[in-house]
Amino acid sequence: MRMRISPPATGSNFIRKCGRLRKRLINQQNSRRTGFRTACRTGRFPNTLIFRHNLQKWRGKRMSDNLLKQRARQDLTHYSGTAKTLHWVMAVLVLLMLAAGSQMLSASDAEKAEATIGHSAAGLLVLGLLIIRFGYRLRHTPPALPGDLPVWQSRMAVWNHRAFYLLIFVQAVAGIGAAATAPYEVLTAGIMPLSALAADDPVWFARFVALHKLNALLIAILAGIHIAAALYHHFVRKDGILRRMWPGKAKGAGDGGNAA
Repeated sequence: MRMRISPPATGSNFIRKCGRLRKRLINQQNSRRTGFRTACRTGRFPNTLIFRHNLQKWRGKRMSDNLLKQRARQDLTHYSGTAKTLHWVMAVLVLLMLAAGSQMLSASDAEKAEATIGHSAAGLLVLGLLIIRFGYRLRHTPPALPGDLPVWQSRMAVWNHRAFYLLIFVQAVAGIGAAATAPYEVLTAGIMPLSALAADDPVWFARFVALHKLNALLIAILAGIHIAAALYHHFVRKDGILRRMWPGKAKGAGDGGNAA
C-alpha cells in the first residue's frame, strides 16, 4: 500500500518565522529599555547611551544658556558706560581720520610723511580699541532690539556692525602695509618707524594705498547708513535706540536697543 506524502506547509513555516522574528524584535526592545533603566539606576552607561545622554545634556544646557541670554537682553535698557565710551571714542577717531585722509590724497611725499606721524598713530589706536571692543562685546550681552522692528531692519543692523568691525580691521592692516612699503619714512607718533617693517616696494605700496582708499569709501558709506538709521529711529520710530548709546545716564527703562 502506497503512502501519500503531503508537501511541506510553506504557509505555516512563514508564519512561524514571522512570529520568531517578532519575538526577537520585542526582546531587543525590552532589553534596550531594561538596559537604559539599569544604566540610569546604576550610573553605568554603555558608550552609545553615554553619548546620547551627554548630547541631551549639552543641548539642554545650550537651550538654557540661550534663554538666559535672551532674558538678559530683554532686561537691559541701555549700554554700559564702557560700551558707550568705546563706541564714541572710535566714532570720533574714525570720522576725523576719514576727513584727514581725504586731505592727504593731494599732498606731496614730504607732506604725507609729516601727516602720517599722527595719522598712523591714530590708526593703531583705533585698531587697539577695536580689539578691546570686540572682546568686550563677546563677554557682555548687548540690549535686545525692539520686538516690533521688521526682520530686515534687525538683520541690517547686525550686519552693519559686523561690516564695521571687518572694514576697520582691514583699513588698519592696509594702512600698516602702505606705511611699511612707502617710498618715504613713516614714524608713528614720531617714535615708531613703520617703514622699517619692509623694504620700499612701489608695487605693493600702490596696492595697499588703493585698498586703503576703497576701504575708506566703504567705511564712509556704512557710517552714513548708520547715522541715518540712528536718526530714523530717534525722530521717526521714537523707540529710544539712540538714547541707549547716547553719552550719560539712560533716562527711560523701556527704551529699545541695538547691537554693540
